[in-house]
Amino acid sequence: MLLFPYRGPELYFLFSGLTVLVYLARIFLLRMTGFIFGLREFVNSYLYILYTATGTISFLVLFFVLTRLLAPPSLAELAVPGMQLIFLLFFVYQYTRGIWYLVNTFQFPKIYLILYLCAFEICPLLILGMGLFNS
Repeated sequence: MLLFPYRGPELYFLFSGLTVLVYLARIFLLRMTGFIFGLREFVNSYLYILYTATGTISFLVLFFVLTRLLAPPSLAELAVPGMQLIFLLFFVYQYTRGIWYLVNTFQFPKIYLILYLCAFEICPLLILGMGLFNS
């Protein structure tokens, strides 16, 4: 039983709207943080990478959904592993490029970067993965 009083398209539009609001709030907070701490160049670079990755992934999702729906079953079965591989490559590319920019632009101990990646980027993904695979 759903916790929401909405069903069908109404529920879809609710979740779509919430996703857009979270995305816009994230961009607003990043811009505000860049303004407050004087890191506009870094924030603009990060947002450019975010826009590029998000735009490319949205086209890929459309392509893979159409492949899954309209292709012959033998080709459609390859769409899901292919999509997972490409998402993984984009994820690695996005973080590698961001880390490379950070390391080359700012001087700070590398242990802070490693702690940040482990605490806020990798651990939540591992917890989410464990929760999905154990259920």
